[in-house]
Amino acid sequence: MSFIITVYIPEAIVMASDSRQSITVQRQTPEGTKLRPVEVVSSDFVYKIFLLPKQGVGISTFGESVLGKVSIESHMKRFEEEELKDKDDVLSVAQKLLEFFRKKFPNADTALHIAGFKKESGISVPHVYHCQVRRSEMRRLNTKPGTNEVVYGASWGGQVDVIAGILTPSQITSSDGKMQQVIKAPVIGMPCQFKMPLISPYMPLELLLIPSGSRQGLKMWVDLLMCYY
Repeated sequence: MSFIITVYIPEAIVMASDSRQSITVQRQTPEGTKLRPVEVVSSDFVYKIFLLPKQGVGISTFGESVLGKVSIESHMKRFEEEELKDKDDVLSVAQKLLEFFRKKFPNADTALHIAGFKKESGISVPHVYHCQVRRSEMRRLNTKPGTNEVVYGASWGGQVDVIAGILTPSQITSSDGKMQQVIKAPVIGMPCQFKMPLISPYMPLELLLIPSGSRQGLKMWVDLLMCYY
């Protein structure tokens, strides 16, 4: 499972992701008949959000997280060391990052959000980009289509059904035939005191806050408990 959310308002950009890594297990019977693959959780503590402090840019990833038998975290560190300069901004980081992965893993089913503030006429303007490696795609998320007019809101990626299940109102038919609102399961967030290599009912969420006009990002973890009745 993997999902990321990027929220952009004039005062700040907030990036959030789950920390779960799952693998697909191919199954077959003793006679060799193939069964439906199953998805198995391999870890609940995988980094999917990265801060570039010198550029004031945040990056979040979803999709394939192990490329060439190396974690996405290791690739990000190498990208920062080999490709970036202090003067790079959010736009050049997005362009270089897509080129970096296209050269090494052109068929990777990996997507990214790249976000940060860029000075335009002396004003800090949020820029949020979506990049998809396999499709060699790069597009800005926080402008009206066909224009440069900035819009504020949120964008997400990954297993969007998980996010939709949390955010989208749901209705069911009651016994008298009327539609009624479904009460959503509570989502409980609390500071994550430490990280343990265990799978638990709590799902650690990784958060990154980038304030407007500052290159200093704040990164934190919270434990998310989703209770289903």
